[in-house]
Amino acid sequence: PELLFPNSNTRGILKYGVYLSDDPDFPRDGTNDVSGLLNRRLQFWYNAGIHIVNVTNFRYKIGTNVTMPAGMRFVIHEGARLSIDSGVTLSGEIVAGAYQVIEGSGTLNLTGDAQDVYADWWLSSATDTTGFQAAVNAVDGTKHTMLLSPKTYTLDKITASTGIRVIGSHESLSTLKLTDETANDKFFDCAGDVIFRDLVLDINKDNQNTARPDGIYFDGDSLTAENVHFTNIKASGINCENATKSAKIRRCRFDEFALHGGLLNEVSRACRLASSSDECEMWFQDNEVIGPDRVPDGLNPFVLIFPQGKNQSVTITSIRASVSVTEIASSTTISRH
Repeated sequence: PELLFPNSNTRGILKYGVYLSDDPDFPRDGTNDVSGLLNRRLQFWYNAGIHIVNVTNFRYKIGTNVTMPAGMRFVIHEGARLSIDSGVTLSGEIVAGAYQVIEGSGTLNLTGDAQDVYADWWLSSATDTTGFQAAVNAVDGTKHTMLLSPKTYTLDKITASTGIRVIGSHESLSTLKLTDETANDKFFDCAGDVIFRDLVLDINKDNQNTARPDGIYFDGDSLTAENVHFTNIKASGINCENATKSAKIRRCRFDEFALHGGLLNEVSRACRLASSSDECEMWFQDNEVIGPDRVPDGLNPFVLIFPQGKNQSVTITSIRASVSVTEIASSTTISRH
């Protein structure tokens, strides 16, 4: 028979859960598959009223799909890893700190109620774009929120197609920085319902000699950016296009703009809001735009509002700026407050 807590002394098991490291039947080297045994153990422990499974110290290979019963959770301690094979899905609820707990190219399907998820769970380093994209994929279109640690993540293009919430630890401590010499014209390419809050987004303009990337390119239902510091802007800090139905840009700072010479003779923009969706609502409230000391005459505005649909509403309040920043261009009837 399956043991309730193999080789364990009293740990207050119903309160603190079982420890995989106590079970000698589980391979701990990260190369031998534990999936079949883990599925059996999970169901047995669940039936016994145990809802917490502690993962400590070792690597456990997930080679076939594993699904935790509803209400159970993995508590993964620092130094432990779940290594998920390509094409394999681990479904369950995870509790962990801001450190790596997931390896491999498989999928983590987060279940349960909305929870906070650290991007660091997937990252081998702060420059791991593949791991960061895996983190975004896990929360994309879910109710889960992705948290950032107080450090700099240096990444290439990241895509979210359905909707994400990315929350930093503070608007000056958590930085998302675009890698040098990207080949992409977008840093974050987003759709759906998207929130960025309490972080720095650094587009690294001085190290982009070919591409002219936007910081956030958005073409979806709803974008909210609050307490975000957009800096070293190459093209636009934010560029909202086409299908955008709602854009709320609040308490953000935009500074360190690139100046493009030659025939273009234009400066990078803080924000471009250009939606063709009917009934679109756009807010640009309580933001700060710090432009260069000198800009040539005739440059495009730092904030361009360009409604293209019917019955669109634009609200602009309390812009603190060192330059003339705003232009509204429209062939439709809009309300400006």
